[in-house]
Amino acid sequence: MRAVVGPDDAGQRIDRIVARVAGISRAVAGRLVREGGVLLDGEMVDARHRARSGQILEITEPRPPRGLQPEALPLVVPYHDDHLAVIEKPAGMVVHPGAGRRTGTLAAAVLHR
Repeated sequence: MRAVVGPDDAGQRIDRIVARVAGISRAVAGRLVREGGVLLDGEMVDARHRARSGQILEITEPRPPRGLQPEALPLVVPYHDDHLAVIEKPAGMVVHPGAGRRTGTLAAAVLHR
């Protein structure tokens, strides 16, 4: 997505402009800026950077996380059939990949099994 910073957005923080233009929350916009998904006149900027009228804003989709990979993790499965599985999830094991945890999840263990 490309946009030209208009007079109404001049002097505003980049994360605020991105949130408005892309229709996303400011927190998501800030993360997108930090991850390099936003360029201002072809350059990466800080979320606090203030834009000037006429600058070109480029917003790209964040790269999707790579697919879930099976992992051979120990699981206790007291019952399973074609439609249901009862799994004793160890305390502290994350259920699915998310921010900060991509491996060692219950979902990866189930996929392996």
